[in-house]
Amino acid sequence: MTNNTDPYEDFDHIDALNTDLAVWQGVQNWRIILEINAPPPNIIGLDVKWPCAIGRSDRYTRIHLDIDLMSLGGDAHGVSRRHAVLLPHGTGLMIMDVGSTNGTWVNDTQLMPGKQYPLAKGDHIEFSTLKATVRSIVRLEESQAAGYNTIVARPKKKNGTAHR
Repeated sequence: MTNNTDPYEDFDHIDALNTDLAVWQGVQNWRIILEINAPPPNIIGLDVKWPCAIGRSDRYTRIHLDIDLMSLGGDAHGVSRRHAVLLPHGTGLMIMDVGSTNGTWVNDTQLMPGKQYPLAKGDHIEFSTLKATVRSIVRLEESQAAGYNTIVARPKKKNGTAHR
């Protein structure tokens, strides 16, 4: 990164986004709720205060992921270990493909690697063939002022089966 005032400038790798978190001080923070369309439906909540990595883990590499899609079928769906990143921005939350093997789509539009795209409530995201829906995006401060906490929720099991 050559310019400390613009955290989006001159990166070519997800690691470059995470090396200097001080750059992200003062950037608008966002809270996102995603519903991953994998059986059973899974809800993921995340506070995005700096670049948040999305991908799938494996037992051989130790990549830090903020959203690990492995347990939701990421491997079978072709999700890359380093697939995409969520980026906080003053006007909204952005998503960027980081050069994934099988691509990322938002509302049926394939993302060009390295280019940021805005996200909105109701958007449909595909990480390769793993589908997700944006259920909510709000400014973190507004969510906290309303007394909401970020939670990760999964359907509760009753008699060994998930239900809603």
